[in-house]
Amino acid sequence: MTAVLSLFPGFDLLGRAFRHHGFTVVAGPDLIVADDIRDFRSTPGMFGGVIGGPPCPDFSCARAASPIYDGDGVEMIIEFARVVYESQPTWFLMENVPAVPDVRIAGYSVQRFDLTDYECGGITLRWRHFQFGHRSGYIVRPRRRRSPNLATSFEPAATTKTNEVPSFAELCRRQGLTQTPKLPGWGKEAKHRLIGNAVPWKMGLTLAEAVDNCGPVTSRDCPCMCGRIITGNKTYADQSCRQRASRAKRFTQRPTISYGV
Repeated sequence: MTAVLSLFPGFDLLGRAFRHHGFTVVAGPDLIVADDIRDFRSTPGMFGGVIGGPPCPDFSCARAASPIYDGDGVEMIIEFARVVYESQPTWFLMENVPAVPDVRIAGYSVQRFDLTDYECGGITLRWRHFQFGHRSGYIVRPRRRRSPNLATSFEPAATTKTNEVPSFAELCRRQGLTQTPKLPGWGKEAKHRLIGNAVPWKMGLTLAEAVDNCGPVTSRDCPCMCGRIITGNKTYADQSCRQRASRAKRFTQRPTISYGV
């Protein structure tokens, strides 16, 4: 199956999920192992896909009122775009937070959508935003198993803050891990940051399946590009799509990062 380059991998739950689905995943540079993406170079033809989540503190929910659009966060997104442009894969998938800039890379159409772990069969409701780019204009249609609007039993989101989660084992459980990694030599805060930043396991599996089954846009695809299918005479696939459009209005000032365009 397609070889995939995983950028900013960290513990790389997303890469592990893609590997579990059948992709061949190669871990790219990460500062936690003293590798800087700014020193990394790629060439066309090596990878069919590129995945990754550039560091997001500059755009996090904690900074929702005043995200930073001229700091390290933007620089890391530019580096992500540069590697995609150099690699020329068929597709790319970038994960981040709601206020992250839009990404445009020459030669790719981009679908922007959000997803919660709960929709994917997990136990938390934290929103994560994704931008999927494809050279042929294909989109992904994540198989949402549940609606976050109907959630009656869910648990607090996994976070990087040690004071918000009872234990490291509990953090791992909320992220979908069935076993707690040992991580010898890692301090408490470092371990929480490593696992808390990762894409939850069941969400990663849902995304890997969706990428594997991506296809052309059809008249039945929801116009908000969430990947849901419209039924009957509806304008949107469901109520959550209207809510998504409402949330998007909060970030109308976010910039667009273009590379090679």
